[in-house]
Amino acid sequence: MVSGVRKRIAENGWRNTFVSAGRRLQKSVVGTDEVLLFQWRPETQDSEQRPGPAPLTWEIMSAAAMRYSDERETLDYLLRCASRFRSGKSNGFALLGADGVALHLAWVAPYEGFSMAEVGEVLSAPGPASMMIFDCWTPLTLRGQGLYARMIGQLACRLAAEGKDAWIFSAATNSASVAGIVKAGFELRTSLLKRKLLWWARTTQESRGLAESNQVDAVSNGALR
Repeated sequence: MVSGVRKRIAENGWRNTFVSAGRRLQKSVVGTDEVLLFQWRPETQDSEQRPGPAPLTWEIMSAAAMRYSDERETLDYLLRCASRFRSGKSNGFALLGADGVALHLAWVAPYEGFSMAEVGEVLSAPGPASMMIFDCWTPLTLRGQGLYARMIGQLACRLAAEGKDAWIFSAATNSASVAGIVKAGFELRTSLLKRKLLWWARTTQESRGLAESNQVDAVSNGALR
C-alpha cells in the first residue's frame, strides 16, 4: 500500500495525489448514486430479420474463451458466467456471429427479488411477468458496432413472445449504456436514488414522467455515434 502511494506521488506529484485521495474519500462518505430503470415498449420490434439470441451453453462459453483469449476482462466475465450458469438461478443468452462464436452476452433473471448491488437493494417487481436483463457484455474488440442495443432489443422481443415484461437498468452517469438502451426501444420508467452521508444511507424510488423520458432520449441521441 505504501509503495503504491509512493508510486502515485512520483507519477502525479504530491498535490494531485492528495486531491485525488480527497475526492475518493469524499465519495466514500457522502454522495448520491442514481440507477435508471427502463421498460421495453411492446410495440417495438427489430426491423431486420436476424436470428435472435441463443440460450447460453458450455460450448458457447468455451468457444468465446478461445476466441477472446487475449482479453483479460472478457475472460473474467466468462468466468463469472460459468459460475452463474452452474447455479441455474438466471438464464444466459448469446448473440452469435456467422461462425457460431458469441458477439455479445447477457443475462435474464426475475425482477422480483433481484439484488441491485449498485444501490444495495433487493427489488420488488411491478408485475409477476417482469424480468430483468443484466450483466451485458461486448468483447473489447467488437465494441462500437451497436451490438449492445441489438442484443437487448432482440432479447426483449424474445421475452415478450414468452409473455414476459422486459426491464433493464443503467447507472445514470453511463451515457453510452443509456444511449444503447433507448436505441433498443426501452423507455425510462423510474429511478433509484441512494444518498449517503458517513454511515447513514437511504435509497428512494422516483417515478419518471414523459418529459423526463424525453430528456433522456435527447441526451442518449447525443451520445450515439
